[in-house]
Amino acid sequence: MKLAVFDVCGTLYSSNTTFDFLDWYFSKNKKYQFFRKLSKTFLGKILNYPFYKFMKKDLIRLLGTSFLKDKSITEIEIASRKFIIENLDAKKKPDIIKLLETYKNENYEIVLISGSYEFLIKEIALKFEVKNFFATKLQNINGLYTGKLSHDQLFNKIDLIKTIYPKYQELIVVSDNLTDYSLLKAASKGFIVCNKSKHMNFWKEKNLKNCEVINHYE
Repeated sequence: MKLAVFDVCGTLYSSNTTFDFLDWYFSKNKKYQFFRKLSKTFLGKILNYPFYKFMKKDLIRLLGTSFLKDKSITEIEIASRKFIIENLDAKKKPDIIKLLETYKNENYEIVLISGSYEFLIKEIALKFEVKNFFATKLQNINGLYTGKLSHDQLFNKIDLIKTIYPKYQELIVVSDNLTDYSLLKAASKGFIVCNKSKHMNFWKEKNLKNCEVINHYE
């Protein structure tokens, strides 16, 4: 089996789809807007850092998710489709999407893996006619979200690939995430989407001979 694994946020789209969706959906929610202002401050980022670095948890993301408590699955699915049309479509990265289509035409099994919400990645997968996708799942009870995660797909993508596709013969990886280093290292061929100039130093130090850098910053 030949696999082509694509990240979504920052790779297929110039977007953090999780927070772009939450910001859009809760645009008139004053409590959420206050939370977002705090989350973007230096203090907010400092408080989040140890959770992200050492516990592999994004505290700001977890708090943002809590605002989805008591929202119905149906309501959020409808909203996610509207969000993609009104907001996300304009943030597509044409060259990366062309790369996806190229591998699809060459009969690679296309896989989307993202730390974003499953209800968003599901709609994106449908849009690109991709059957296989893995994303962060939200806990729900009786059709209502609890505001908590049931499965977080933010880290350990390489473990997922080895578990679900243990007999792959070739692995293509396309991602902008620094945390996807192990996945890119394991790839037969990797494409690093570099969105920030400061990230270039990170990838230069890693010196992955199997990877090509696609520059997406000015």
